[in-house]
Amino acid sequence: MDRALFARAEAYMAACTDGGVHDEMHVRRVLGYALSIAGEMPEADGEIMALAALLHDVGRPEERADPALCHAEVGSQKALDFLLAEGYPPARARRVADCVLCHRYRADRRPETVEAKILFDADKLDQTGALGAARVIRFGGQIGEPLYQVGERGRPLPGEEGEGPSLLREYRRKLKGLAGQFYTPAAQALARARQPVMDCYFAALAAEAEEGWAAAQRALAQLLGEE
Repeated sequence: MDRALFARAEAYMAACTDGGVHDEMHVRRVLGYALSIAGEMPEADGEIMALAALLHDVGRPEERADPALCHAEVGSQKALDFLLAEGYPPARARRVADCVLCHRYRADRRPETVEAKILFDADKLDQTGALGAARVIRFGGQIGEPLYQVGERGRPLPGEEGEGPSLLREYRRKLKGLAGQFYTPAAQALARARQPVMDCYFAALAAEAEEGWAAAQRALAQLLGEE
């Protein structure tokens, strides 16, 4: 791969990064995952893979400015335009753009090429394990989502369907079953290895919240002479 093109793609990525959990560090982790997975799959094109990983989130600023937009759709067009302006072969530029388009889960737009499947997996791997837990906590803070919802007398709720948005609901709805949603064997193995770390963390979070609430209730009852 041409080093100068890679450097310009890096610079373009950095200029399009909107911060938050989809920052430059996220992109570089996805790049590392993607190249590692591609290294175990001889049929994967490493250059296509590297460019797609670098450019996969360039549509984030537009989506943040207008949530009605899909960053994968915007980013796919931006990636295509960037590569064509760089003189990159149009057919290969379209392969990169297709990877970017399909990296966000959509039931009607699943990745079909090996490179698109690798990018999908690499992006989702950054939602697994301790890093995944840290990112979802950080994202919840970004959008003002609570750690958990509360019910009667302020008792923490477990994050089940029907509750309002919360960190625990995000875990139960999405992150708990994430290890079974990967396309490539390498990503599947890494996700399975990381899943217990995430499960342990969220189990501890729910348990500590419940224990803290119960202790407060006991202390309050004693103070009020209600025991």
